This record gives sequence, C-alpha cells and structure tokens, in this order.
Amino acid sequence: MKFSTKEVKEQGDFAKKSKLAPILYSWDALYERATDKPFGSNELSAKDEARNQLRDEIMIKRGFDIEECESPEEEIETFLSEENISYYFDENGNMVKLRFDRDKSLKHI
Repeated sequence: MKFSTKEVKEQGDFAKKSKLAPILYSWDALYERATDKPFGSNELSAKDEARNQLRDEIMIKRGFDIEECESPEEEIETFLSEENISYYFDENGNMVKLRFDRDKSLKHI
C-alpha cells in the first residue's frame, strides 16, 4: 500500500500528538539522529539531555564524572554495555529505564 506525502505527514502529526505509543530511542539512535545537526537543533538538544542524564547515572553508580575522562562518549558506551538495564529516551532525551525480567518480558522501572 502506498501513501501520498500528505497522508504520511498527517499520520506523523497524529503519532506526535498521540500519547498512546511514545517513540523511544536508544543512546545510539539519539547520537546518530544528532550527527551533523546544527547547534540548537532539537536532535542535538535531545542527545545532550540524554548525555547529561547518563552522566548523572554513571556518577551515582560508578562514582566518577565522565566529563573528566578522555572520551565521555566511550565511557557511556562502556557503561551501557555493562549494565543489566536497557536505557531508552524519549524524543527530548529524557531517560526511560526498561529492564528484562527473567521471564523475558519487558517491564518499566
């Protein structure tokens, strides 16, 4: 089934207004979305917000500030790969924590 550009835009507008199914992004997806975006763009602001929230998580759980490291993004990648919690973010970069229980079902925490 093909949609016209107008129909796709209308569907996108509806999805943005809908509170039923928020779009969640991984750190990698937010980072990729922000690549080559101009200063002040929504995508770059969302990535920066997610980075700051991950920075706070790392300070709480690991006791150091990623800003003092040579590569803060690499520290984030290391942290995310070692955690049992999958971190996801909304389109503004606000953190939503999700985890997998032993029964493999997705639970919000």
